[in-house]
Amino acid sequence: MFSEEGYEKTYEWALRLIKEYPNCNMLIWQTAVMLDARRITDKCTNQEKYDKQINAWYELALHDENEEIQHHVLKI
Repeated sequence: MFSEEGYEKTYEWALRLIKEYPNCNMLIWQTAVMLDARRITDKCTNQEKYDKQINAWYELALHDENEEIQHHVLKI
């Protein structure tokens, strides 16, 4: 999707997906990692625009009751 649609459209799709599944912290964590990595490695303009939301997703996943998810977040 990044290649075909670009970062902004992929980010918007991710926002909609997480709104649909707001309690799935594994999805939220994986989405944050994916967007964060692409934001850094690709030519994403205005990277700071996405910082607050991506960090909020990491924070949410960090406080999940599932220790496996917490562990994944802490490894970042």
